[in-house]
Amino acid sequence: CIYSDVEAVRRAATRFVEQIADELNVKRVRVVGDKPLTASAKINMKTAGAKIGAKKKEVEQAIREANVDDLALKLRTGPVELTGVALESADITVEYVAADGWAGAVDRGTQVSLDARITPELRAEGLSRDVIRTVQDARKTAGLNLADKIALHLQTPSSDLTQAILTHRDAISAAVQATEWSESPLAHTTTAKVDGQDLTISLRCQN
Repeated sequence: CIYSDVEAVRRAATRFVEQIADELNVKRVRVVGDKPLTASAKINMKTAGAKIGAKKKEVEQAIREANVDDLALKLRTGPVELTGVALESADITVEYVAADGWAGAVDRGTQVSLDARITPELRAEGLSRDVIRTVQDARKTAGLNLADKIALHLQTPSSDLTQAILTHRDAISAAVQATEWSESPLAHTTTAKVDGQDLTISLRCQN
């Protein structure tokens, strides 16, 4: 999810959602109208203690009653006066928290939250992309051209990796230009690690 107070950022994010999703390797990008992160602020006593003195409780109350996003914006441009005390950005710690299972980041008026929960389906898809990458490396090692069609044999002791290959076999075939899947090893054989699991890649040029 992307939220921004900056009109130019909203327009760019809306226009290029597909490119953003592809670049970040995420399934979907949404530009939202509500801030996805929860903001909170507290006094940094290491820098503000001497300034606040006996007004600590008053300043804490003022911070609780303040709009944290507005407070953070004002602190970026200079000191902010609370209960008669001028405080700078180093004196107030502003934190942004994402929902459970999500990660978040803030830059000026833009907030980004990312669903970091990995489902079995997403894990299998990620493994298949790693398989594609390793097969492409094997193609290069074998001296094949980009347009060369191949016969392909993949073998792994990992049940998860095996299932990912079976589930995404068509996508793997299309990406590495495999027009035939072989049940036995072929001319060019190499080994690789995918998510820590052994994978044997064996291929033959079909041209």
